[in-house]
Amino acid sequence: NRAEITGGTHTGGIAGSGIGTLTSCVNEGVVTSAKGGYQGGVIGFIQGKGTASLCVNRGGVSGNSAGGIAGRVELTSVERSFSTGPVSGTSETGGIVGYMAGGTLEDVYATGSVSGRTAGGIAGFMDGSTLRRAYSTGEVKGSRQSGGVAGLTTHESVLEQTAALNLGLSQNGNRLVGTIDDSRDYSQNNYGLDTLVSSQSGASHTGQDVTREALHTREFWETTLGLSADLWDIPAADTQPDNFFLPTLKNLEEQAAYMPLHLTLYAREENTSLELTADKTELWSPKGQAETVVFTADITGTTQTAVDW
Repeated sequence: NRAEITGGTHTGGIAGSGIGTLTSCVNEGVVTSAKGGYQGGVIGFIQGKGTASLCVNRGGVSGNSAGGIAGRVELTSVERSFSTGPVSGTSETGGIVGYMAGGTLEDVYATGSVSGRTAGGIAGFMDGSTLRRAYSTGEVKGSRQSGGVAGLTTHESVLEQTAALNLGLSQNGNRLVGTIDDSRDYSQNNYGLDTLVSSQSGASHTGQDVTREALHTREFWETTLGLSADLWDIPAADTQPDNFFLPTLKNLEEQAAYMPLHLTLYAREENTSLELTADKTELWSPKGQAETVVFTADITGTTQTAVDW
């Protein structure tokens, strides 16, 4: 679908609602609704013990409870899918799914911005649900709760093998999960960008630290995070930092997961000094700001020059 879709209670670029299996769907149009319910780039509301797989959304999604792929998932498994469009809503919003009730998310990623009341880079609200092998890079803003991966988790929801690599979070946001409404944490092996500010401490809300340097290695993605080379295209171990891509999903076309500027090895916070040598180009940018300022220095010749910025 490439058309703009404006709908009612349940709205999606491909379908408003459905039960069962959905596969190989692509939406590039804008999806909007002002009538409550659930809105998704691909489907508004999907339920039943089926599977939604190989789904792609590149369009913006806005409404009530909104997600890049689905507004609400109930008992369904969503896998091997991605969304790059911005998502906004008045209730639960997520880069992939807005509201999850007993479903499963596996091998997904989202790069668009997310905003809502309860906002997550991948899932807004997880109720007895599971999320594995995922990453998000977009800015996440939630008026009540926000997390780089999930906004709110409850009823023994599980997060495993996820990475919060977001451009920024709300002031009240946490690097991994905004709010955990459970007697204990059921998550493990999750990571967050080490310079991403979190309002609460502890691995349950922040995940383990990961540096930009680690993100530019195959080892982090394949060994530490556990992405399967059968499902993901992971850059080779000897890939140069300037050409390093984020992992993309196999059997899905037109993916260009360039390393965002805030994740490059040249991103710096505060004033910094870096020595530049001949025939070398370096980039600096203030991380986590809505507007990025980039300073580029091209040094030629044989001398070394120290640049303060």
